[in-house]
Amino acid sequence: MDGLGYLVYNRCKDRRGRVYQSADGLNYHLLFEHVNHTVPQSLNEGLDGSLYLSTNTGPGWLRNPLLLFAMRGYSFVNPVIIHDEKQIHEDLKLSKPAKEVPFVDHPMGTNVFLNGRWRHILLYRVCDLRETNGEGAPPTPQTGLYAAELEYDRVQPQPFFPDTR
Repeated sequence: MDGLGYLVYNRCKDRRGRVYQSADGLNYHLLFEHVNHTVPQSLNEGLDGSLYLSTNTGPGWLRNPLLLFAMRGYSFVNPVIIHDEKQIHEDLKLSKPAKEVPFVDHPMGTNVFLNGRWRHILLYRVCDLRETNGEGAPPTPQTGLYAAELEYDRVQPQPFFPDTR
């Protein structure tokens, strides 16, 4: 993001997420905080240079739906739903609804050059709560690694790579 230099994002047990900024990559200061639900979160840069936080809002162990929050100034705003496993089950009108809302988490975005153009891909996992809580439940039909491609109106020339001309 223009003018911000280096950014580091972290989450803590105190239910606060923090964004730190540095001009030199060595000395950081707190840029801003936001409410955090102690679930996996990642700060990503889209194809247009904008930043977003990919996460869930909880509560507790439930990690559904997966949301993207755009970074605007010193806050995260306008969540967009990327994957809502509960809504998928309702839309499919399953005769036997799932007993647990699955985890939809560990999101990580990246910009890649594929098939002649830049693309922004978000990778994340989907699994049942019982697969992660020590019960050793077998994988469910929805378990796996998922990918979503985010579309942008504007693409920076070669994201993440400096202009060497």
